[in-house]
Amino acid sequence: MLTGFRPLLPYSFLLFFIQTHAQTDTSEQAFSVFRSYLQVAEDYAACRNLNSIDFEEFQERIIALEELTGIISHDDGSCWSGNIREPVSYNINDWNLWFQLNKTQLVFDEEKGVLKTVGNSIPIERNPTEYFLTLVTDMEQMLINHMVFWDRLKYISYKLDVLTDYRKNHFFMECTCDENDELYPIGTLHGVEILKEWYAENHHRLYWDMETQQLAVRN
Repeated sequence: MLTGFRPLLPYSFLLFFIQTHAQTDTSEQAFSVFRSYLQVAEDYAACRNLNSIDFEEFQERIIALEELTGIISHDDGSCWSGNIREPVSYNINDWNLWFQLNKTQLVFDEEKGVLKTVGNSIPIERNPTEYFLTLVTDMEQMLINHMVFWDRLKYISYKLDVLTDYRKNHFFMECTCDENDELYPIGTLHGVEILKEWYAENHHRLYWDMETQQLAVRN
């Protein structure tokens, strides 16, 4: 009975080999494209090769990473500039973690010229209390050492403002699109102490939102 199937074995093996080889090529191309996009973000965050960065291409690559991973990077918050993407080290770490979780299903669609996953992607997850303290500590150390990375400081401030209502409760003026409005101060050691006090009272409310892949707080 089995002899009738023997001629089919070489063809089945050949088909399997071709499919596997094609998937490997597609995956390798996807890895290469993903790394090239990430490299641009890393160069920007480290202030490397800024003179050689094509602005429009840079923005397109960052938005492509956001659409692929669902992880939104920091933007300048400007109504005038149209929210320019300014990725910081936290965004890059998140994208790297997402890649490690999803690289086996990452492919490059040559027809559409986009990266995509062949199935539902796995969201990143972090310890919410540890992450909150990491952000506060990073802000504090930058201020103490007088080595402020402006984009990173803004990223931390905006993230924690939303969670703690810090801006609402401690500033009279908020930044809006009205050119007559004043900018509120970002990042002070006094603000760090207020954030620590908020954490002491509310750390049990923090959680990691798996849908948005970011820190959140329960009402």
